[in-house]
Formats: sequence, structure tokens, C-alpha cells
Amino acid sequence: MIHAFIIYANYSRVNRSEAKMSNFALRMKELRKEKKLKQQELADEFSVKLRTYQGYEYGESYPEVAKLLAIADFFDVSLDYLMGRSDVRERQ
Repeated sequence: MIHAFIIYANYSRVNRSEAKMSNFALRMKELRKEKKLKQQELADEFSVKLRTYQGYEYGESYPEVAKLLAIADFFDVSLDYLMGRSDVRERQ
């Protein structure tokens, strides 16, 4: 019984983080396409390798906090919007 709870608790945590990751990934792709930019162009803009940038869009990784702020500034959106916590784009 305890093992089942532990497995469920871990599964639940993974699903929530995947949902947040996919929101971020979707926003990154959406914002890039709105500006009609290629992944390589944004990788260059943010000083990361192409594969690193692709990891952001594919939901495989997050950038560090400083990079998240740079991305939000570049797209002129709030960090909450970028992370999928809000549908309000404007920065406060």
C-alpha cells in the first residue's frame, strides 16, 4: 500500500512538471514563429547552442533564470506568460 502511494506521488509530480514544461515549450515556439525567426537565430541571440535551444522548444529543458529573463525581455512578455502561468503578455 505504501509503495503504491509513493509511485502515485512521484507520477503526480512528474506530470505537473511536464505540463509546466510543455506550456513553456509551446510559448517559446509560438513566440518564435510570431517573429518569423528560425531556431538557430534565437540560439544565436541567446548565446546557446542550437540543440540547447531546441531542448527549450521540445520541452526537454529550461534555461537558467538569467536566460529566462533575457528571453522574456526579447519577446517583450511577462515571465509569467512565458512560463505559462498567465495568459497576459504585458509586463507589469
